[in-house]
Amino acid sequence: MRVGPYDPSTSASRALLCASCQGVVARIGTPPGSWDGPEPEQFAYPARVDTWRGAHHTIDSGFISSVEKGCYICNALLEMFPKQERSRAQSSRTFYEICPNGHRRWALRFTIELPAGFSRYETPPQVIECEGAFKILPESALSRTPVKLKLEDDTSSEPCKSQIRTWLSRCTHGHSLCNEDWRTTTQYSMRLLNVSDTNIRLEEFGPGTGPNKYVTLSHCWNNSSERSLSQLKTSNLTDLRRGFAESSLPGNFRHAIAVARSIGINYLWIDALCIIQDSEDDWREQSNIMDDIYAGTHCNIAALNQVGEAGFLGKRRLEIIEPFLMRDPERASRSTTHIIGYDDFWCNSLLSSSLHNRAWVLQERLLSPRTIHFGEQIFWDCREHKACETYPTGIPDELSNHRTKAWRQSEQVLSPKSKVHPEPSQKSWLGALQAYLLPPRPVDRLIRQKKAYEYWSTAVEHYMRCELSHATDKLVAIQGLANKVHDMTGERYLAGLWDSPDLAHSLLWYTPGRQQANGRPSAKHGPRCMRGYRAPSWSWASLDAKIVWKWPSQCGQLLLRIEEIITQSHSDVASEASHPSEIRVSGRLIPVELQITSDYEDGSPDEDGSYAVEPRQANSTTESLEMIVDALSASDPTILLDEALVPRCTINVDLLPVVTEWRGRPAHPAAEVAGLILRRPSFNSRAVYERIGVFCFDKIPTDDNLLSGGGNSLQAAFSQRATERVILI
Repeated sequence: MRVGPYDPSTSASRALLCASCQGVVARIGTPPGSWDGPEPEQFAYPARVDTWRGAHHTIDSGFISSVEKGCYICNALLEMFPKQERSRAQSSRTFYEICPNGHRRWALRFTIELPAGFSRYETPPQVIECEGAFKILPESALSRTPVKLKLEDDTSSEPCKSQIRTWLSRCTHGHSLCNEDWRTTTQYSMRLLNVSDTNIRLEEFGPGTGPNKYVTLSHCWNNSSERSLSQLKTSNLTDLRRGFAESSLPGNFRHAIAVARSIGINYLWIDALCIIQDSEDDWREQSNIMDDIYAGTHCNIAALNQVGEAGFLGKRRLEIIEPFLMRDPERASRSTTHIIGYDDFWCNSLLSSSLHNRAWVLQERLLSPRTIHFGEQIFWDCREHKACETYPTGIPDELSNHRTKAWRQSEQVLSPKSKVHPEPSQKSWLGALQAYLLPPRPVDRLIRQKKAYEYWSTAVEHYMRCELSHATDKLVAIQGLANKVHDMTGERYLAGLWDSPDLAHSLLWYTPGRQQANGRPSAKHGPRCMRGYRAPSWSWASLDAKIVWKWPSQCGQLLLRIEEIITQSHSDVASEASHPSEIRVSGRLIPVELQITSDYEDGSPDEDGSYAVEPRQANSTTESLEMIVDALSASDPTILLDEALVPRCTINVDLLPVVTEWRGRPAHPAAEVAGLILRRPSFNSRAVYERIGVFCFDKIPTDDNLLSGGGNSLQAAFSQRATERVILI
């Protein structure tokens, strides 16, 4: 293990911490309370007498230069930059705050200012509050100590393989949860690569006839060289059955074979080589059992970075992964008693990788009983334990923040022991009989169902931040998780939503800022563009964008009634998810004109500013229209559109109130009324509407509620409208 004191004058620490980071840590030995260096432009830390605050890197290229030199802290900070903003890192400015965190312990946090952007309009610097904190604490205080042996500089070394075997042995012999079988069935056909010798063969197995153990690979698809055999096609199926040279495979595939052999497994599943890539029928059939393929794997191998030809095993930079030891910042002792550890390093290392930006990988990670992640270091990830080469006996509690602890949320939901309702497909007739005779209590069923839907909505939020090579895979790439939630709840799957008592509430997902995770504008694939149709407009699957979906959330009164749900197929989860659906409801439509009311300096509309909502005459009684005018004029609308309105400045829409007391926005008080923003598609003259966003009203000038029907409250105004039948497509 490398050792470095905090003193910036020593040469030993410069290999691990840049001069700026050394200076930051050295401030702990000085009186707190004052600011050091240039001040930020876009934010301010709250003043506290017991903290040290100041500038970290504020000179162009200073931060990137420290990253390239191998600074332990700066390399971790780089992973916090949104991928689409990495090009701006060179001119970014970073600032720090150090707070006491117990006896002889401190927490070091960073904030990043990105420079102004210049696209169509100049945008101000962006502020990024970094997840987690660098903990400075006595090494003896860690619940688990870091590795004491020198780490190997090559992940293909025998000590690395030995560590993997140790983790695997402890898991298979000691973890009951990891040895649960989460498969819905074993009666499916699959192909596997036989890797027992250098002549690799593709073998096909009928329902229930496959080997007891196989491993899977999660990887990034890329354009492999012409010499590489990277995909199974109809034209080469026979050749792969006969056998082919291991050397003809891309590096990632060869290295996956090496890992499989090192743990004594002879069969390997790789999507590119086990699904016929130019056969839509085969692709659809295999996609429909993807959940069972990954749930049935002995171990999943995850290649974190996009290096298909080079592979994921090889040389690495030890200086950015080894624990950083230092002297006590407040004492003159020469002994190294303290450690700097980042409490978000687990998620920071994994979620920032190319692999976990791939949408398909979410279900692969959550359904596999065990995953070995290969990056700068090797991470062990099973249902009961997390570890890495740095902390081989487990991640210390002190270095596990809320994101690390929530990494695997699937155990309490997806385990077969957590079923909400008895299923005839229990693993034995005795189990089925016991489930029938002793069904879950109603309270338990409701609690488990709520957990299942909380898990699902959180998983979808993460999923929508990832990217797909083919937009048409939006529902298919998360279908495995949907199958498991369906098994858990027994509810019908509706293109990403569930036919449950909370269906109306679940329609209120929204996209903040109308952006995708890569920074591009959100894009809709709903009924308006039938040629590119992917899902109904009321489903998040119709949109390419980051979303917020806090569901099921506590709400007040339901303001509409679900009358009927129309689907085109009922054969299985996959078919219902991929066919157009309608939801027919009874509710009160409010015809309004939506207008952008803020402008840029050049007079062009600023859609990130504010909107105005003006009632328009459309089958309204004079009395109800006047009430709506009065209520809207005194209300403060929040408009959350699925796509940008510009270049248009105004649009005629209909508001469909859904609930009162909506709590679907984090860090916001409950909205008085929330609902859907609808418009009629141009190709249909019926009472058919498509969703284009969500609205809510926060400030209501009266205490009257919907039941009183009096005053000028917005709820009372809505109650004066006649109930209509509305078809949502």
